[in-house]
Amino acid sequence: MRWNLFPFLRYVIALSAGILLYHWGHFSFQTFLIISGTALIAFLGLQFTPVGIKWLGGLAGTVFFMGLGGLITHTSDEKLAINHFTPLQDSVIAYRAVLSSAVEKKPSTYRVIAEINAVKVRHEWRETQGKILLFIDRTVTRKPRYGDVWVIRKRPELVEPPSNPD
Repeated sequence: MRWNLFPFLRYVIALSAGILLYHWGHFSFQTFLIISGTALIAFLGLQFTPVGIKWLGGLAGTVFFMGLGGLITHTSDEKLAINHFTPLQDSVIAYRAVLSSAVEKKPSTYRVIAEINAVKVRHEWRETQGKILLFIDRTVTRKPRYGDVWVIRKRPELVEPPSNPD
């Protein structure tokens, strides 16, 4: 296949490979930075080479986009934020959250996504961030609405992975 006929497809595949490497390979930010930087320097250096090895420049460009996919994914990972609530999760007594999605009515609960903006650890509130999925019992006196601020006296729990993913 002649990849030069489909440059956009080549870059999309390379970016996707970088995203998958981030999720499955658990590489650090520095690793993706080194991969991208080295590939960019190689790409720029190979632009002034004889025609016979121009394909190396294409390979270096593809590797650059792969590293760029990993860098973009790493920088947009919410859990790596400095003030994310997950490091404090075991010692949380309560948390304050703003309902940030439309409320879905389920048979016995309301399902809504909320953004945690503070957690109570011991006797003090700490400013944090992060999203959480809430299931609120339908027997509550007031139906939850978008934008409501809720204080929940419970520790946030991790969602269990599927017991039979296949």
